[in-house]
Amino acid sequence: MQAIVLAAGAGTRLARGPKAFVPLLGLTLAERCVLALSRAGLHEFVIVVGAGAQAAHQALVNRLARRGLRVTLVRNDAWHRGNAISALAARAVARDRFILAMADHVFDPGLVASLLASPAEFAVIVDRRPRYVRWDEATHVRVEAGRVINARKGLEAADGVDAGLFISSAAIFDTLEAAAAEGVESWSEVFARMRPAAVWTEGAFWIDVDTAEDHARAEKLLLSRLGKAEDGPVSRYLNRPISRRISRHLVATRVRANTISATSFLLSAAAGFAFGFADTWAAAALAGVLAQFASIIDGVDGEIARLRFEESQLGGWLDAVLDRYADVIVLGGIAWGASAAGAYVWLVAVAAILGAMAVSYTAARYEAAFRAPGPWVRGAIPAKRDTRLFVVLVGGLANAALLTLLTIAVLSHAEVVRRLLVTSRAVPHVGPHGPPPRF
Repeated sequence: MQAIVLAAGAGTRLARGPKAFVPLLGLTLAERCVLALSRAGLHEFVIVVGAGAQAAHQALVNRLARRGLRVTLVRNDAWHRGNAISALAARAVARDRFILAMADHVFDPGLVASLLASPAEFAVIVDRRPRYVRWDEATHVRVEAGRVINARKGLEAADGVDAGLFISSAAIFDTLEAAAAEGVESWSEVFARMRPAAVWTEGAFWIDVDTAEDHARAEKLLLSRLGKAEDGPVSRYLNRPISRRISRHLVATRVRANTISATSFLLSAAAGFAFGFADTWAAAALAGVLAQFASIIDGVDGEIARLRFEESQLGGWLDAVLDRYADVIVLGGIAWGASAAGAYVWLVAVAAILGAMAVSYTAARYEAAFRAPGPWVRGAIPAKRDTRLFVVLVGGLANAALLTLLTIAVLSHAEVVRRLLVTSRAVPHVGPHGPPPRF
């Protein structure tokens, strides 16, 4: 399906120059809007531009084209009028059915999926209780029998607010043209004439970036959403608060996510070698700090990829492979540095390495086999990579190599055993479609 993005306004309340071309964490607002739409499965875009230089408009098209997106640029010379005039400018290239979005809105792609699922010819996302935008600044809507009958700011007894995402047929252009002849140039007001179906949401992630305050709030919200549900306690409370700050500064640079993955690996390797040759408390402490810093940096690659809409299966796979090598080097380095105490150190090290590998492997294999996270989230023993490297940090600061290896071995194997028990109870041996996939 096609998407039409309105990006013609000047946005004087936000910045000098077109608002749609204001950067937000490495992408312009227009790019961020288009890429969010593409995540919902759209690949053909019409961008209506007006204010600003033609070179900036073409640069936007070129950047999106490099991502494999088909973009048609439409110029609205009457951009200083209402956004309904910008929508009307797309008539010549619009298809029979399309999504329409505002370039200055940042939103969850899931909202677009809700629109696409609507059977209505005309529909709009209506937020009953907006969480991230000010009620008095939003466009209010009145809904009766599931359809919007009025839409404007300051509407009394409003049922919700217009989230700036619409789905429509080409029939809307006749209404737009008739409204323009009457001097009505507001898209929301014109769209309400079509009595679109309300696709309800409540507190979903979306924000209209109109002012510098909105821009700062949008940046903060995007950064706050970078964590993962599977983050361990160390990642959640120590690593992420630091890695987000690093990502905020790196996302606007040319540094690639894979480069950061490689940097994290090299830091881990340096920590491993430092442990191997550490003969003083200071050297062991430095090695522990290096390992923890590598753990923090390990979150930056994914954060930058998500902020830029550049996540890839290859990048995730490469990061996982480098992490496994890094784990072996760090734990092997600790064992090498402590090997003078006796051969039993290597036995403990092998147990720690096997446990670390098994924690990662059981999660990866379950997700590959069942296409879902493992059923062991609650009551987890802290043995994931973030916790293991934090144990390495504490062990380095305490200059306690053997205790570090022993702690990692015990935690890891205990968590693997727990996962096996939980999984055996949660997953039937034979289901309605035969035996489960083999590991």
